[in-house]
Amino acid sequence: MSLHICVIFLLAGHTARGQDDNSKFAKIEGQVQDSVTCQPVRKAVVILREDRSRQMGGAVVLTDAAGHFEFSNLAPGTWSAGIQRDGYVTLGSFEDTSATQLRWKLEPGMALKDLTFSLMPAGVIAGRVLDSDGEPLAGVSVQLADAAPKKNARPLPWAQTNDLGEYRLYNVAPGKYAVSASYEPDWHRTGAHLVLAPAASGKTQPREDYMTTYYPGVADLSQAGQVVVTAGAQISGIDVHMTRGGVVRVRGRVTGASSGFPAIVMMMQLDTHSQSVGKSYDAITKPDGSFEFDNVLPGRYLLQGNAGFDTDALRGSQRIDVGHEDVEGVQLAVSRPQKIEGRIRMEDAGRLPEGLHAMLVPRGDNPTHQGGGLGAVRADGSFTLDAVFEGTYDLMLAKFQGEPDDSYVKSIRYGDEDALTGGLEVRGAGIGKLEVTLRDDGGTIACRVATEKDEPAVHAKVEALPAEPHRAALVLHGQCETDDQGQCQMRGMAPGTYFLLAVEGQELPDVRDDDTWHRTEKFATQVEVTARVAAHADVKLSPPHADGE
Repeated sequence: MSLHICVIFLLAGHTARGQDDNSKFAKIEGQVQDSVTCQPVRKAVVILREDRSRQMGGAVVLTDAAGHFEFSNLAPGTWSAGIQRDGYVTLGSFEDTSATQLRWKLEPGMALKDLTFSLMPAGVIAGRVLDSDGEPLAGVSVQLADAAPKKNARPLPWAQTNDLGEYRLYNVAPGKYAVSASYEPDWHRTGAHLVLAPAASGKTQPREDYMTTYYPGVADLSQAGQVVVTAGAQISGIDVHMTRGGVVRVRGRVTGASSGFPAIVMMMQLDTHSQSVGKSYDAITKPDGSFEFDNVLPGRYLLQGNAGFDTDALRGSQRIDVGHEDVEGVQLAVSRPQKIEGRIRMEDAGRLPEGLHAMLVPRGDNPTHQGGGLGAVRADGSFTLDAVFEGTYDLMLAKFQGEPDDSYVKSIRYGDEDALTGGLEVRGAGIGKLEVTLRDDGGTIACRVATEKDEPAVHAKVEALPAEPHRAALVLHGQCETDDQGQCQMRGMAPGTYFLLAVEGQELPDVRDDDTWHRTEKFATQVEVTARVAAHADVKLSPPHADGE
């Protein structure tokens, strides 16, 4: 069963064993080298974990002067590796369960030798941040920004300026970036209000504050200058000139919390281009539940309130648009999480796969990425999600054991709502049980990915996107990574039309976002999937960063 959502494995420590009988164990050894010079990389950190312990534990070795590493006495099973070194782009990801480049199925007595892995030299971006008078600003947060959201993307480098306004971003993977700078004076955090002297006309001066600014000095990411980083590039002189804009006050009240019990309220600016968080503000409610934010820049915000702890936790959120006038009377309701009961059944009385877990992940521009819990699927197909706060979610199924098969999700109903197409809307009181229907006659997509020169694209990432109206339904997406022949396949695909995207050396774009999809769909290959049939598709690599045009 693939279910192309996420194949997740049980957590456990690493299993390096004793040497009482080497015929029972396996061995891996190889070398790490520089992808440009082909010279050995010394002191590279090589981490090895069993698949069932991808998120924790593992064994670690450092490469020697010859770039050599070795792991011995490994228990039979599937193992994954990650390789990292300052000054280089990290190779491998334990979070990406579709990755195959550093993944091996080991048999008793197996010895994998002479493996060679190339680390790509990372780049550096450096410069200064200057205020509106051209003077250096200290304490400014500087970070890289992508023009479009990425799936499984690693956090991008960030830095803070020193007293000379200087910053240095290192370990930057090759690519195209925008550089953003955000500044908040220390006095902002004290709750003090800026007192402005009257203008010469006698009128009150408009309130202004520094906006999140992109290199070279614009407030809109779409107008930012691109910084192109190649392998090992040292780029300097990327100076950001901060821009200022009018600010307003936002006042409101938290409802639903116990009287006199404080709540923490956060306002997070939503970046409409990258679905990331821009400037953020926080406040603690007064005894009457009221809150106030000062020096708020215009934009779209996610307002989130939290009160209480553990079983008494309350949470609420809403989006608000802030213009050029003060915002008054915002009502933010907080409530306890809901318990959602669900049931999974196989159509035509088929047998459910073993080891299934149900979980909820946020859909849409939710920068907090707070999920809705995880519940084991019982033998009768029932499951419980104990603490689900209000929001919009995708239901995902995680398979903790067994091999991929041909099962797929046919439908998800929450009360009378189609939760497969529109997502699971959790608002107010529950509206019924979550009903999930599976079928076991899914098709297969067999891909051959090629470069522009029609050569096999090795270790390319491929994603299958269902046609509308299900493009946003993650549970129907498929992913795989090509082998040395540029081939890979996805099982358990629901019959229907799919679009295939393939990338190399970068993360797959999050095409649930309409703008990103419109920029990338011209590079997609269409394929039709039918039940129990393998559909073969020749896919061309998308141009680097095609989603950020």
